[in-house]
Amino acid sequence: MHHRRITAEATKISSMASIMAETLWEQAITAWSRQRNGQTPSHATKVALLEAARKQAAQTVLNNELYELISTDENDNPPPWETPDPILDPAQVGWAQRWTNPVYQSEPTEDLEALIDHLWPAPDFSGPFRIKAGYLLAARAEDGLIPPAHREDPLTAELAQMIYSDLRKDGLPER
Repeated sequence: MHHRRITAEATKISSMASIMAETLWEQAITAWSRQRNGQTPSHATKVALLEAARKQAAQTVLNNELYELISTDENDNPPPWETPDPILDPAQVGWAQRWTNPVYQSEPTEDLEALIDHLWPAPDFSGPFRIKAGYLLAARAEDGLIPPAHREDPLTAELAQMIYSDLRKDGLPER
């Protein structure tokens, strides 16, 4: 591949990722507001949603575009490290994997949203923390697990640690 072609591919991929990130961001803000009776997200929440959208867009576009660039002979089976992970039936994926993976995430119910407001109230807990808490409680509820009942419940602290860990993994501030 010539240098010019690589530069052209990189430019195309960057452009596609930017456009997709913008779309994902707008969708995330709309969904966020809809789940909160039309409330407008704070600046910090918008920034966190934008970062998540950029990350998701870059990953999606890179995966799609780079797989197209890898040419293999008809008879060749790609080595196992080059085959993309198949998307499993969500029923086969446990809650501990589902809540952090956009492919499997479920939106929390209004009851769970109210519980999140009680367990992890704003502004003590950030928008990104509370969004992740929603995915976490929704995934656990799908598997029939009882949510924590109150702030002093040891499970509340245990789940908060999982959320903090995921925020760190995403490069977001813990709060």
